[in-house]
Amino acid sequence: MLRLGNICRSPMAEAVLAHLVAEAGLTETWRVDSAGTANYHVGDAPDHRTVQVCRSRNVAIKHTGRQLCKEDFELFDWILVMDDSNLSNTMNVKSRHYGQKKTRATVELLGNYDPTGKRLVDDPYYGGISDFEDVFAQCERSLRRFLEAHKAS
Repeated sequence: MLRLGNICRSPMAEAVLAHLVAEAGLTETWRVDSAGTANYHVGDAPDHRTVQVCRSRNVAIKHTGRQLCKEDFELFDWILVMDDSNLSNTMNVKSRHYGQKKTRATVELLGNYDPTGKRLVDDPYYGGISDFEDVFAQCERSLRRFLEAHKAS
């Protein structure tokens, strides 16, 4: 999961997907992580509101902010991004390291899996707790659909 700074949306999505993977009994075959496309919060814990919302829903969250790197394109099958800006930044990183070569990872918007059709995941950073709750709900419904589409992979 990718977000610019890696303390709000993407660690929340990482926690939600890890939770869903565990519920599905797939922890032996799935690796879940998140990263930012910028280095603003490398080494930082998730935003306290992200942690609060995850914990209130019994979703464990443990993350240290990191930045997207070249190896992510070979290590992961999917890189899900939150918005068009992060999609562009991610494709720039990929292009810088791999040019036009194909990599293992498929890069796409998480919102492509949202059954409500909400394509972008809004950044809740400057909002209130209800904005974080909205992001959690969107991540959960999108990641349920994503996992259903790809769990046999």
